[in-house]
Amino acid sequence: MMHSCSCFPVGSLRGKLWQGGLASQAKVDGSGPMITRYRFLFAGIVGTVILAACRVTGSPADVCTPHSFGIDTSQTEGAITCILGAAVGQTFMAEDSLVRSVTVWRPAWETYADGEKIWVTRVNSYGKPMIYPEGIILEGPSLDAFGDGVHPVKIQYVFEPPLSLPWRNGQFAFFVQDPCGTYTDLLVSHSNPYTGGRLWRTGRGSPDNCGILGAYGGGYDQYDMIFEVEFCRSGVTPVRRTSWGEVKVIYR
Repeated sequence: MMHSCSCFPVGSLRGKLWQGGLASQAKVDGSGPMITRYRFLFAGIVGTVILAACRVTGSPADVCTPHSFGIDTSQTEGAITCILGAAVGQTFMAEDSLVRSVTVWRPAWETYADGEKIWVTRVNSYGKPMIYPEGIILEGPSLDAFGDGVHPVKIQYVFEPPLSLPWRNGQFAFFVQDPCGTYTDLLVSHSNPYTGGRLWRTGRGSPDNCGILGAYGGGYDQYDMIFEVEFCRSGVTPVRRTSWGEVKVIYR
């Protein structure tokens, strides 16, 4: 069972998507023969009626059916420190292509809000995360999570609509980055409880250039983050295909 904490919501934040492109737009300027304008008007009315009918008769498949995996907080065996823009990451096997949420935990004693930033990346053929810019799928946002001093501090990044990975049944990675100029600890296990990936770290950034740096994994073969990744099984759930999308944090 996942432990939770008493926290305070901070509202919606935005993250930058590095996949996909902008949707093109077309418009009718009203010029040309009158009959042409009427045809556009008639086509628009028919399209609106059809769209409304589709929405009314939508199937249950339009709803996200969540399923998740990860490492429970009961398997915590320590914490790893991120300082001055460094990040801790986890490679994982994507069971589906639509990610609804990613969750990590801080130790209970770190009750303050630190503003950890999430990144989602591809990995290369050797299973190593591909860092900025060629492998980045999602950059940000940074979220503030407050703890109660008793339970592990839950940091849950929820994507609405779900974040679309380039493919399913492949390996990807996520990183949680400390804000440059401070530090944070994230819960880990060193007994290799998850066989679909492993823990990774990055170098430090700086207040002037707080990007994510190259990943390295030396000495962490048996380590995994305490984490949970939640997917949507639906094949028709709306996905994030625009340049910017809404991401919010949920506290329980």
